[in-house]
Amino acid sequence: MSAARWRGLDGLRGVAVIAVVLFHAGLAPGGFLGVDVFFVLSGFLITRLLRNEYDRTGTIRLARFTARRLLRLYPALLAACTFVMTVALVTGRAVPELTRDVVVSLTYTSNLFAMQGGLLDHTWTLSLEEQFYLVWPALLLLALWSRAWWGWLPVVALIATILVLDLLPGAPPALHSYVRAMGLPLGCALAFAGPRTLAGIGRLAPIAAVGFVVAVFVPLPAALTTGWPISIGAVVAAPMVALLVSRTVPPAEWTPLRWFGLRSYSLYLWHLPIMSLALHHAPEGVPEWLRVVAGVAASLLVAEASYRWIEQPVLRLRDRRRPAPVPDPGPRRAEGADAE
Repeated sequence: MSAARWRGLDGLRGVAVIAVVLFHAGLAPGGFLGVDVFFVLSGFLITRLLRNEYDRTGTIRLARFTARRLLRLYPALLAACTFVMTVALVTGRAVPELTRDVVVSLTYTSNLFAMQGGLLDHTWTLSLEEQFYLVWPALLLLALWSRAWWGWLPVVALIATILVLDLLPGAPPALHSYVRAMGLPLGCALAFAGPRTLAGIGRLAPIAAVGFVVAVFVPLPAALTTGWPISIGAVVAAPMVALLVSRTVPPAEWTPLRWFGLRSYSLYLWHLPIMSLALHHAPEGVPEWLRVVAGVAASLLVAEASYRWIEQPVLRLRDRRRPAPVPDPGPRRAEGADAE
């Protein structure tokens, strides 16, 4: 696998964020499944990144990993939350509700509470991923240190407990959010597959891609899309990830798709508050199609600004303080670039 082949994962990330934006624009009833693609990608890339560090150094620097993830993700989140509070104060929206939403978003606990303001509802996925970043590296380090099957028992027990508790009557919605995130452990498992296994799983990618498109654009019962222990979005994402790390797939490296993929975090973060304002708070008499177009266009512009003037400067500052890397093969560099 050459480093260039990892570029296709940016294209897949671009497809996922486009699906989510179309969902919130009312144009793709199953576009929310793009979130499950993000989960699989995160599980796969972060696990590869951590395993590479362990192979080089014999350990995983947990505090450094957490700090780097926060520097990658938090500045743009803080900017988006500041924007939401400014909108609330200027327009007289429900300030107490939005203040509460901002607090739980900034503390990465929004998956544990019912969001009320409607502008930051999507941050539940960010909370799940940050909680994953806090727990998974330590569990992975324990498993790698053990060099035995029993080292994986905490991981299996945690997943089994979540699934079993979710089946109990009256299970809280917060618990169900962890079931929606089962794409994370699926991606982690995929990161341990060898080249031949990945190539074999990747052969299912054409079928998976068709299934994803159908699930995104054709209204399907919730029992089919999210009613299983693992979402159909995560199931179809795994073969696509396996294919893209096994071979070059030119359509996935199409420049516009990679543009969306590289800015997927910014676009995901900013599009919901902007789309909500465009769809529900535009002046009376503005046609709905124009609201959608304006909301999508504004989301793209703000996402580009956030990526260029918030995320990239912070990343350059972060990497300037990074110690000189140990020489490493090309694929690992690509994994690190994708994951971080």
